[in-house]
Amino acid sequence: RYLMNIADTGATEGKANCMHADTTGTANMTGMFGSFKSAGYEVGVFGKFTNNQVYTFPALMDNKAVSFIDSADKFDDYNAQVYVHYNETNGTGSASAWKEDFGNSKTPPFGTTYQTSQIGNRSLEWVTSIVK
Repeated sequence: RYLMNIADTGATEGKANCMHADTTGTANMTGMFGSFKSAGYEVGVFGKFTNNQVYTFPALMDNKAVSFIDSADKFDDYNAQVYVHYNETNGTGSASAWKEDFGNSKTPPFGTTYQTSQIGNRSLEWVTSIVK
C-alpha cells in the first residue's frame, strides 16, 4: 500500500518542508533553479514545483535564484485566482507585495481562471518576451 502525505507541513526551524523532506535548498543558488541561473540561463517559474510554494517563493526572490515568477500560490487549485509575480529585470516582486488577485475581475487574463490554461499562456508570454 502506498500512502503519500502531500500536506504542506509548514516551515520549521527556518526550513521549508513538504512530505517530511527539507526543501529549503530548492530556493538557493545551489538548487536546481539557482544552478541554471548561475550557468547563465534565464529561469522562469510557472505552475507547481513543490508542495510548499508559499514558503519558497519569497526565498527564490531573496536569493535571486530565478529570473521570473508568474505562478499560482496554491498548486492544487485548478481554478487558481491568486498569482505570485517576480521580475528580476525590473526589480518587481517582494514577499510583502507579490500577489495579483483577479477573483473579482469580470475578465481574467487569457479569458479563464483554469490554471492549466494560465500556466501555458503565462509561460509562452514570458518566453516570447525574452527570445531575441
